Amino acid sequence: MNEAMNNTTEGKSSSLSREERGGSGKKSPLTGRFRGSAWMTADPMEYELLKENARGNRKNMTEAESIFWSLVKGGSLGQRCLRQHIIGDYIVDFLFRKSKVIVEIDGGYHFTEKQQTDDAVRTDWLVQQGYKVIRFTNEQVLCDTDNVINELRKVL
Repeated sequence: MNEAMNNTTEGKSSSLSREERGGSGKKSPLTGRFRGSAWMTADPMEYELLKENARGNRKNMTEAESIFWSLVKGGSLGQRCLRQHIIGDYIVDFLFRKSKVIVEIDGGYHFTEKQQTDDAVRTDWLVQQGYKVIRFTNEQVLCDTDNVINELRKVL
């Protein structure tokens, strides 16, 4: 199995922890029509900060994110892709909403022990919401773009 498939997980961590974003570290109190929805958004108390961070991330994409976006925007893989999208209390790099597939492009800091722990917590939560997360490194996107897109097509 190749490295891209080994990076396939069922769900990942935002660049800021909940505590760093000013959150309480408690689970979102969303109830009623918002609980468990595929389009569920963040706790209203944190949403504006997340929205501001997502906008900043869209304006300041990494080179790998920019290349990936150029390949998937406009429905080029058969479905619309959203970038830096808020799900719950997290910002995901790319979301294919129709198939509930999230693509994360991981830079070097994702290989630190703390970030790997945070990513695992985030992944677990996203999986519980019904998402599948595929993770690629910056290097995979920059140096093996064809394989990245082929692996993505397999899960869409």
